[in-house]
Amino acid sequence: MPYNPLKFLTKIGWFASACMASAWAVGLAQPTSVMNPSAEAEMPANLSLTIRCVAGDIKIGDPIPIEFTITNQDASEYSYMDRNYDRGGRMNEYELSALNAEGKTMPDPRASLGPTFGGGLSAKGKLAPGASFQKTIDLNRWALIREPGVYQVTGNYSWGNGSVMSKSISVTVKPRTLAEMDAYVSGLLSELAKATSEGGSPPEELVQKLMYTGSPKILPGLLDSMYASKSGAFWQSEAILCYVPVSPEIRKLLLEAAVKRGLAPNLDYILSRYGAGPGPDDWMKSVVTPEEIWPAIARSLAEDNPERWDAGALAAQRYGNDAFTARLIALAEQPRAAGNGPDHSGRTQAIYALALNRTDDSVKELKKLLESQDRATRSKAAAAIRTAYLYRGDSLGRPLHMDDFDESYQNGAVPNNLAKGGAAK
Repeated sequence: MPYNPLKFLTKIGWFASACMASAWAVGLAQPTSVMNPSAEAEMPANLSLTIRCVAGDIKIGDPIPIEFTITNQDASEYSYMDRNYDRGGRMNEYELSALNAEGKTMPDPRASLGPTFGGGLSAKGKLAPGASFQKTIDLNRWALIREPGVYQVTGNYSWGNGSVMSKSISVTVKPRTLAEMDAYVSGLLSELAKATSEGGSPPEELVQKLMYTGSPKILPGLLDSMYASKSGAFWQSEAILCYVPVSPEIRKLLLEAAVKRGLAPNLDYILSRYGAGPGPDDWMKSVVTPEEIWPAIARSLAEDNPERWDAGALAAQRYGNDAFTARLIALAEQPRAAGNGPDHSGRTQAIYALALNRTDDSVKELKKLLESQDRATRSKAAAAIRTAYLYRGDSLGRPLHMDDFDESYQNGAVPNNLAKGGAAK
């Protein structure tokens, strides 16, 4: 029988048992919306685009690499931003689409995520008249290929206010039986487990291969590697949100993992997005309810769970609850970490969480922090208070009162007394 991840979900009973027996683990860096780097490219008079598939014998679940060749047909030089990644997950200037044999457009795996320009390092590329450059992009990043068949693939390269489309090419995707897919996934999971046990983050290409299978069986391994990750586990999160078919069973297992082990980095984001609709405004809405995620935050903030304090305090900023105040104060009063590197102790996130859910105790603590002898601590407290007044975003906590702090915190100004310590009120 050919493998199809959508049909496989009807056989998820074993999967629930396997997940609960495994060592749980989760994390997605929310992309920052910035200008598309391709917008910096000069407007050329004439570019051409051709594409080709650079892999043979492709089977369902395999990466499908498509090479873009952009040629400058103009008489003048073409300048562009040459980059190989985007922090939002894909480079939108290199777009792909696929039609199946019935002429149906294959769905975009990221349809429910909203705008995703994340930026990233790039170099200035220059293309002389008649010269070309190549970039290889996986079709899987733009189209969910869940069934074998022949697909008509088209590329689009955009710059500034212009774009050029390629002619379509045919790409054949061969079937895999259930047994073959199980063996393929099992091999990849073994590699992932080895990389996880060795510490650090597994190779992106390995996680992406698992992601492209769309198999629910990848979830336990993804979770384990995410809990072990020190870098946010972006691609594991992408796999869960965009590639593993949505089901109530998987949502339940994600929540159970969070409650049992606490929140891995960005698991609160995964839970807020998992199963969200594809509408233009759906990506702004949280799917998980406060009542569902509060137990996971409580577990994350627990004294015996220091590796989850940072993620728990971050989630408490959005899903405020007075029951968290005492633990947030305890985290905020930790000694500041030495050096200028990132603070993963939960201290900084706890200060912001205290400001975003007002209680008498949280206001008292923030005023205490403003009087700290440590300037960095004073600055963090001041920034948290200004954020709570001016940029609350989607925080569900109780807002600060207007008379809790000086007006300077409410208009974005930096109070003069921060230079030497002392609360504004």
